[in-house]
Amino acid sequence: RLRLIEVFDVKRLQMRYATSLIG
Repeated sequence: RLRLIEVFDVKRLQMRYATSLIG
């Protein structure tokens, strides 16, 4: 469960970073 949450958090962070970079 912890691993899944970590992966999801990382994916979300990456998506947010990409949005910040684009915008």
